[in-house]
Amino acid sequence: LYDMCNSCINFFCKNEDSWPWLNKNIIPFIFKNNKKHGTGELKNGNTVYSGQWRNGNKHGEGIETIEQVIHNSVDEGIHDEIISKFEGIWDNGIFTKGTEIVSENDQIVYKYEGEFLGLDPHGLGKIEFFNSDHSFEGEFKNGNYYQGTYFGPKYTFSGQFINNKPNVQGALD
Repeated sequence: LYDMCNSCINFFCKNEDSWPWLNKNIIPFIFKNNKKHGTGELKNGNTVYSGQWRNGNKHGEGIETIEQVIHNSVDEGIHDEIISKFEGIWDNGIFTKGTEIVSENDQIVYKYEGEFLGLDPHGLGKIEFFNSDHSFEGEFKNGNYYQGTYFGPKYTFSGQFINNKPNVQGALD
């Protein structure tokens, strides 16, 4: 193993006790100033990030996958597997633009393409729900519809939204 220094090094540091996140769940990185830098993959519990890093943060192109298993409280033998996949651009550890695909038990539930603030839709984007035939295109704020057009099986609404519900001042078709 290599000694740590203030320039780039390959693989792991000599004193692994000082780096608690280093374990068998990591693909080797290049380090710069003792921080992850370059391209690598990190597994942390149910989350895997594979992509570019800068100064210890996810930065540039990358894919983060979060897997959750939700057990039925009545019958422990029944569970749902939910996978969220974020693919796109990261800026200093914050997901800013790309695609989120959420699936449940290998079936896609929804797909969002657009701008993000962290892992929440924020800015311009489009979301499509695959199991209920509706979508929204426009502006999102903190994960909620804000201004745009909702396309549903029975109606279309263009205008402002409050708590993901149409504001009555919009146009209902």
